[in-house]
Amino acid sequence: MIAEFDRGWVYVGGADPVDYVSRYAGRVPLVHIKDFRADHKETDLGMGQVDFNRIFDIADQAGILYYIVEEETYASSSLESAKLSLDYFRKLNLV
Repeated sequence: MIAEFDRGWVYVGGADPVDYVSRYAGRVPLVHIKDFRADHKETDLGMGQVDFNRIFDIADQAGILYYIVEEETYASSSLESAKLSLDYFRKLNLV
């Protein structure tokens, strides 16, 4: 059995996304990541309050294989948002 959590919504719900990844280590090969501002409004990846670096730090030991970036609202366009997300991953040397 595997779990697939959206780390952004875990954060908005008041829980620690790293706690969820650690608790379900070995059962979270796919994770959704979505960033939120302090007012809980969605924003482009890396522009908000969710600390994804802590998740990336434990990804290997937790068994995370894939990140799925999910956005439902865009500051400019879906293509621009996808480019910003890719740039974010590149900046962290994750792709």
